[in-house]
Amino acid sequence: MNDRTFVIWKGHGSDQGIYSARNDHGTDFNDARQVSWFASSRGIAAVVEPVGHGIRAAWRGADNDNRIWTAAGHFTGDSWGEQFLPSGVPRTEDRPALGVLGERVIMAWRGAGQDEHIWYSVLGPGGWSPQQLASDGTASSTHGPALAQHDGRLFMAWKGSGGNQNL
Repeated sequence: MNDRTFVIWKGHGSDQGIYSARNDHGTDFNDARQVSWFASSRGIAAVVEPVGHGIRAAWRGADNDNRIWTAAGHFTGDSWGEQFLPSGVPRTEDRPALGVLGERVIMAWRGAGQDEHIWYSVLGPGGWSPQQLASDGTASSTHGPALAQHDGRLFMAWKGSGGNQNL
């Protein structure tokens, strides 16, 4: 499984469908296929889960639905579980980010409406933990953050809030 590449994306322009494709042999990707009925107006994040090695995806809803939805899928992208709302029904104006640290999946996102704080939640055996402010509440942005693991640590990057263009 780790020798295959999997991609997942939101459709182009006004197409709010979510699509996936995989590369099984290192040359070409298979035909893109729409992922169930899932839809997003802003984009999607996905990671390979460290336990079970399936895929975990998270996205902002379609149109005016600013709730964050998540689902688990088989690595081939051929089958997906039901979409569901994490604990506390987090909301965002942008796409969320997913990262992996050890055996945990972490999700981070910018708040909804005027809330530019960055929030996070951790996926555990009982589901997603209640949302918490990232970086003691000092992290804020007009856009969604990015997460990346390196050398056993999880890093988050974000654009500043308001007119702050700093990263």
